[in-house]
Amino acid sequence: LALVLLASAGAGILGASGLLRLERRLSGTIAIGITVAYVILLFWRPDLPGVPNVSILVSGSCFGFLLGQLLGSTGSVLTFLCTAAVVDFLSFSDGLTNQILEAYRSGGSTLLRFLALFVELGGQEYAVIGVSDIAILAAAYLGLQKATGSNWEPAIWLLLGLFFAFFAGTFFGGVPGIPFLAAGAAAFILFQRWNRVPNQHSDQ
Repeated sequence: LALVLLASAGAGILGASGLLRLERRLSGTIAIGITVAYVILLFWRPDLPGVPNVSILVSGSCFGFLLGQLLGSTGSVLTFLCTAAVVDFLSFSDGLTNQILEAYRSGGSTLLRFLALFVELGGQEYAVIGVSDIAILAAAYLGLQKATGSNWEPAIWLLLGLFFAFFAGTFFGGVPGIPFLAAGAAAFILFQRWNRVPNQHSDQ
């Protein structure tokens, strides 16, 4: 399950990065079009194998790409992630996320199927990562990449945060993932600044 989580998150980052390489107007049109199609899908909810998981990966990448265009500094990324982390925590504790989970467990709604990527293991299905997690992860990556000029380091630290979220979830029966993403981003920024100080002293 941890490998599926990291692979899904990595796919979200690669998808958003791929859009970044296209002409700006084209990438924006594609991202907006897919995001709108996904919202329609949330109401339609077709019972087709593979559609929910594919739609979550693709739309999460696209929405993350759109959000990432608004982030251009480490400060804006941290503010964005900390705000999202608070909302995620409250929603997971006794808010909308909790209500969606309870509705799915009771069999009253299939909405969770189109909001979280599911994997079957040992005859049982598990929700691995949410579309909002993929979107926020992709946005944070693009923002950190733009702010620091580093291509792979932000991804490693953010994925590391998700990895810790997964293990915390196995012990506590599920935890919100965004606070761990925020911790990963903060650790990356601190590491970058700590690494820059010795280099500045050596140049002098």
